[in-house]
Amino acid sequence: MASSPSSAPHPVDQVPPFGKLTILGIQHVLAFYAGAVVVPLVIASGLGLDNHTLVHLINADLLTCGIATIIQSAGIGRFIGVKLPLIQGVTFTAVSPHCDRRSGYASRRRPEDRPGHHVRLHHRRRPSRLPGRTLLR
Repeated sequence: MASSPSSAPHPVDQVPPFGKLTILGIQHVLAFYAGAVVVPLVIASGLGLDNHTLVHLINADLLTCGIATIIQSAGIGRFIGVKLPLIQGVTFTAVSPHCDRRSGYASRRRPEDRPGHHVRLHHRRRPSRLPGRTLLR
């Protein structure tokens, strides 16, 4: 005799009790907040910004993360947003280029490597066209 499928939801699909759900939600938001504030702190310290500018950077970061979270969670129309309960955060992808650019790394390079500088092309020697030969002419 075949067993009938149970009507109870899988443990992954069950919703936790309200108290546990609240604690997990607070933990999720605090983890997001720590990650969202770290990126502006690293950028500000790398660029040598003052505290007033750092506050503006953190505020702009949290505002844009909030707007992106609302758009992703609620969605706009049929094709924009995943319509799932998630939080959009920031990434460290742009930190190094911004810090290098502002710290003057580009000005310490050789003049030939700077953008807009005329680069001299050097003549390269071609390999011999004879088969089996690897000598340079």
